[in-house]
Amino acid sequence: MAEQVEEQNDDNNNTLELMFSEESMLQDYAAISEEYKKLVLLLGQREVKLLNIKKQLRAVKTLSRANNEDADRQFTELEERVRVEQQEVSNLREEKTELQTTLNSLQEIIRGVQTNEEFISHSRKQTGSESEQLVTSNRSEGKSQQASSRPVPIPSNLPQFDSRVTENRADRFIEKLEMMLETRGVEPYRWTMVLRSCCDINTASWVKNNCGEDIDWVEAKKRFLAHYWTPYQRSFYYLELLEATREKNESLVAFSDRFLRMMDEADVPETDE
Repeated sequence: MAEQVEEQNDDNNNTLELMFSEESMLQDYAAISEEYKKLVLLLGQREVKLLNIKKQLRAVKTLSRANNEDADRQFTELEERVRVEQQEVSNLREEKTELQTTLNSLQEIIRGVQTNEEFISHSRKQTGSESEQLVTSNRSEGKSQQASSRPVPIPSNLPQFDSRVTENRADRFIEKLEMMLETRGVEPYRWTMVLRSCCDINTASWVKNNCGEDIDWVEAKKRFLAHYWTPYQRSFYYLELLEATREKNESLVAFSDRFLRMMDEADVPETDE
């Protein structure tokens, strides 16, 4: 208990130090920002002044070429003013760069202080009293149990299987059924029950008698395919594989994928040959 109190005091002290540190830096940042704004304004004024002097210099230079003594004197004075202004502008630009660097550094430091404050605040929340953690844990478990007690609704557009129709292939039906139940988040322990609802009345009766709810899905699927997917029906896969050709407008990649699927359905192993 004493250790927890000591840790709490240390956290409080650290928080206070960070608060004072951040407040001081924010004040410095505000002062430097204000100085930076004034400097930028002054720099703009001096640059405009320099531009105007240069314009005057060009005008006087034209008169100087006409051997005008007054123009020569003005030209010399303006050249000196340009030199002075250029030096002043150069100094202001350097000072602006230094202030910008200082502001950027302060921003990084302030961000670091704020991050530390968030970390300490997060740590204090994580190291709260055991009673609060226990209450929170119990509430979370209660919500979790309530959420888990609600079964996922069964989709209404599941594939259907009718054993009386010769074209119906049990393996493809099972494959589509598994894919839809998995993507919709239906719990696997309910798949066997769902299977019955997707079959004609005769098949549903067989599933009820041979794939009870106490049988898991893997075993139920195995029994279903063993009964409704006979070796004679499986031979169709091999015949389809032998007669497979590339369809019109079918890309080579699509045909390759379809061909590999047909090999898998016909139980033909892939070789290097």
